[in-house]
Amino acid sequence: NLRVGAPPAVLCPPARGYPRLSSTNNLRVWCKEVGEELGEKLLEEWDDPVLEPWEVTRGSDHRARWMCRECGWSFHARVAARTRSDRPTGCPACNPPGGGGSKPKKLIEP
Repeated sequence: NLRVGAPPAVLCPPARGYPRLSSTNNLRVWCKEVGEELGEKLLEEWDDPVLEPWEVTRGSDHRARWMCRECGWSFHARVAARTRSDRPTGCPACNPPGGGGSKPKKLIEP
């Protein structure tokens, strides 16, 4: 069941060649099948206020909000980019683009 007003990118229509969202084809089910290294990490990091993991497929173009379990950094990334089999994306603070640079500094309260 999709919420009323769900973003169109979430709906994987058959015309695009993707299976439809269902109780057996959604991100939560995929994460449980793929195992703890990636699947459990993604479910822990899911922090999206609009949709839940069972409301999108792993190939969705929905830009979800995630919160890194290592550094606590909040960031947005496409679900499909985080679940791809070759080099899934991760936290931009822990893994800066290009592999170099430094982590953004967190604000320290006085």
